[in-house]
Amino acid sequence: MNQEQELEIMGIDVQIDALKEEISTYDYIGTKIAMGVATREEYSDEIAYTQKLRAKINSLEEKKLQTVQLFTEE
Repeated sequence: MNQEQELEIMGIDVQIDALKEEISTYDYIGTKIAMGVATREEYSDEIAYTQKLRAKINSLEEKKLQTVQLFTEE
């Protein structure tokens, strides 16, 4: 793998890390729901948004895997 390819993979990792950091800002919601002081309905917009973030992470992780496989086959 050359330096350009490594940078591409690192760029994907940076995007994944940023999305995970953003998701972590919503961790309190699960705690509030688990403790019974809030409901899923109260936080439905936030939950839907974090599901979109998780889908982006999954997509980027798949892209990273495919990229690594492509570069190692060369």
